[in-house]
Amino acid sequence: MTERSSLKPDSEPLRVIVKYCEDIEYFIALYGSDEEDFNENMSLQYGCAFSLIQIGEQIKQLSSELRGENPEVDWRSAAGLRDIIAHRYGDIDIMRVRSTILNKIPLLKDKCICILSRI
Repeated sequence: MTERSSLKPDSEPLRVIVKYCEDIEYFIALYGSDEEDFNENMSLQYGCAFSLIQIGEQIKQLSSELRGENPEVDWRSAAGLRDIIAHRYGDIDIMRVRSTILNKIPLLKDKCICILSRI
């Protein structure tokens, strides 16, 4: 089996990850991204949190083969953030969420698009 065919089932979760990264970009464009915007806007916080949960869910659907072949992406931390948001919402450091959506989500989106182009 070739790399393309063995990783084909990963294409759908990757596409969904890209979609939720784009949703986060939309929320930032709509509401702003500075610290005050993020601290005071529950719609922005909840929209981004929901998208991060969905990204984490999709990461858990990816094959260990794909994750292993792309170690530059911190798949484990992204899935772990999903668990914190979903199960321990009161423990969330909202500034960590803001930092993640501004600094890591664009890189994750780009990497997923790159991986999709190879499979």
